[in-house]
Amino acid sequence: MLKRSAWIGGAVTLLIALIVIAPAALIPMLLSSPHVRLEHAQGTVWRGDAETFINNQHIGELSWEVKPLELIEGRLTVDLTLERDGVSIAGVSTSNADGHEISLSGVIGSRLVNVFTLAYDIRMSGELTINDVKLRVDDQKKVESAEGTVSWDGGPVRFKLANVVHEVTLDPVLGTLSQGSSFVELTVQRLRAQKPVLAFRIDPETGWVHLRAFPAFLEFANVPPNYLMQDSDFIFEVSQKLF
Repeated sequence: MLKRSAWIGGAVTLLIALIVIAPAALIPMLLSSPHVRLEHAQGTVWRGDAETFINNQHIGELSWEVKPLELIEGRLTVDLTLERDGVSIAGVSTSNADGHEISLSGVIGSRLVNVFTLAYDIRMSGELTINDVKLRVDDQKKVESAEGTVSWDGGPVRFKLANVVHEVTLDPVLGTLSQGSSFVELTVQRLRAQKPVLAFRIDPETGWVHLRAFPAFLEFANVPPNYLMQDSDFIFEVSQKLF
C-alpha cells in the first residue's frame, strides 16, 4: 500500500511539473481559429508570448500571464498585452462557468487601422485610444454587456464618397460602446456636438460589421449636402464580414 501511495504521489508530482513547464507552443493549438493565428510562441502556457495574426494580418506580439491563485476560486484569469509599432494594448481575460469577460485599454496607431480601412478607400492619421472597454459573454456565447469608449484626437483623413476623393481634417470624436438585442454597437459623435456621425454595428454570432453614416457626417467631414437623399435617416451603409 505504501509503495502504491508513493507511486501515485510521484505521478501527481510529475503531472503538476509537466503542467507548470508546459511549453507555450501548446497555446496556438488551444487557440486555433480560422481567423486568429499565433506563431513563434515562447515561454510556457502560464507565461509567454507569440506573434499574432488576424485574417493573415500581423497585429503585434501578444504576451500572457496566468494568475494561478484565481484557479482556486474557479476562475481562469489571464493578463494580456499586445505590442507593436504604434500599438500598445493591455487587458485582462476572465473565464468561469458562467461565461467570459475581457477588458482592454490602450492605443492603436493609424498604421494598423489603415491595413483594414484601405480596402474602403479610407486612410486615417493619428491613433485610436481604447478607454476601459469591457465585453462579457455568457456560457452560450451570447453578449451580456458591452461598455467603454474609443476616442480619436482628429487630424487629416482621406476617403471616397460617391466616387469622389475627399481629403479633410476632422475634429476629435468619441465612440461609445453599447449592447443591443443581438449586436454590439459603437456610436461615434463629435466631442462638441450631440448628434452621431457614424455607427458601427457588430454581430458577434455571424461576424458581420455594418457601418452607417448619418446626415451629421456631411458637416463633420465638410462635404456637400447633396449626398443626402430627401427624408433619409442615413447617407450610406457598408458591411464587412470579419470572421
